[in-house]
This record gives sequence, C-alpha cells and structure tokens, in this order.
Amino acid sequence: MDEFTATSVHEAGHAVVWILEEEHLGPPAMISALPDGDFRGLVASARGAAWETKEPRVVRAIARMRVAGGVARALAGDKDWHLGIRGDTRALAAMEVVHDLGERYREETIAGAEFMLRTHWGAVEGIAGLLTRLGVLTEPHGIALARAELARRPMRQLAPDFEGLARLVAALQGVPEFSESFKEELRAMLPPAPPAKVVRPPDARSGRPSRSQPRGFRRASGGAIG
Repeated sequence: MDEFTATSVHEAGHAVVWILEEEHLGPPAMISALPDGDFRGLVASARGAAWETKEPRVVRAIARMRVAGGVARALAGDKDWHLGIRGDTRALAAMEVVHDLGERYREETIAGAEFMLRTHWGAVEGIAGLLTRLGVLTEPHGIALARAELARRPMRQLAPDFEGLARLVAALQGVPEFSESFKEELRAMLPPAPPAKVVRPPDARSGRPSRSQPRGFRRASGGAIG
C-alpha cells in the first residue's frame, strides 16, 4: 500500500468513528489526506479546540476515534499500519493518565473502534476513495459527502472469523454503549454454520449399516455387545 493510500485509509478510519460519535464529539470540519505541518493527514474539529470533558461516554468516544486510523489500516491489510500511529498512541496514553482509566481501557478502546469500522467498512472505503480523488473534504459539501458514504445501504461489512468474533464480544461486554443488540449485529455478519452431516441408522430389514456411516464403524459392528 503506497503512502498516500495508507493516509487516506487512516483518516477515513478516524472520520467514520468520528461521524458515528458525532452526538458526543460534535461535527468534523475537515477530513484531509494532505500533509499539514507534522501531520500526513488529519481530521479537524469544528469546535476549534480539544475536547475537555470528564464525561466517561465522551472520553470513550474520543479514545475510539483516536485509535481508529491505525485500526483501519490494519483491517485494510497494510503491513506498515503501526508506523503512522505514534501520535495516536501517545494521545491514547495521555488520556489514560489524565482520566485514570481502568486496566481494560486500551483493549475496550481498540475493540470498540474495530467493531465500528467492521460494521461500516463500506464507509471507510468510500471516504478513503473520496480522499484519494479529492485530497481533502471540508464543510459543508465535503463533510456531507462523507456522511453520505456512511448512510449508504446496504453497507459493506468486514466480517471477523469466529475467533475474532469471540475476542470482540469478550472485550466489549462491559462497555455500556455496546449492548446486546450491537453484539447481535456483529454475530449476524458471520456466515451460517454448515449443516451437520446426517448419519442414517442401519437398515432395519437387512441389519446392515447404511453407507453414510464411517468404515471403522461398519467393521466394528456386530451382534454382540461386550
């Protein structure tokens, strides 16, 4: 993955979680994949200042938005995803200190961001595509385009395997906003389990086992029970 594409995916990850959490974070003013000073790209707040809050729900939303860029790159298969998240992880560590968050904070934060991105993966791809073509999305029309990508139905999802599903459900079971309905939505992403193979009983008239039984069973079958 080239650097510009990686930046577009990274900022799209931030943007998707931000817009999903807009009730708590306020609207973004700009989503950019273009260099700006020390930043390769950025998502900027319309409020013009960093959030200052002690409200746990808002703190969790900010934390998930912070890590969403790196998580998006990892889900997109970027082998160098960890190289572009130093600032994000520093911000996460600072929040942990400032807000005296619990020992499950990082696990819940990363799992929450992953869940939100997996269930809205089509929006990540859509916004990343807009950034690849346009470079930057600003209010009002650019942000409206980003919201439109989030509103598309059906939304392409990125389903985890069964091991990933178990990991996400276990990590998020104590987070109030990820209620059972969210977990059911995640479970619904998985393909149905294949039907169990039916083994027919022996033919009652012949006393011979059916062909669907394994050979070892047929060899061991007999009239006596030891």
